[in-house]
Amino acid sequence: QAHVKLVGEETGGGAYGNTGIMIPSIKLPNTSIKVRLPLYRVVQPNKGQIKGQGIMPDILIPPSYDALKNGYDKKMVMVKEMILKGFEF
Repeated sequence: QAHVKLVGEETGGGAYGNTGIMIPSIKLPNTSIKVRLPLYRVVQPNKGQIKGQGIMPDILIPPSYDALKNGYDKKMVMVKEMILKGFEF
């Protein structure tokens, strides 16, 4: 669409399937670390391409270990900064 810019990371994608269904959180017994693991993998019945890619952003903001560790949304912070600085999307 006109006047739309995608910011962030590549989306999950590809016709070969995804694991975006029922992703419960579990707590590991020895370390108490919380992780999320998908229970299912959905695979399309077509025999199309084996590898694919999702939608690529116009402005890449890669994942951040620091943001994950400290519980903040790096992408949201950066977009707000871009807006306040008058970034031309």
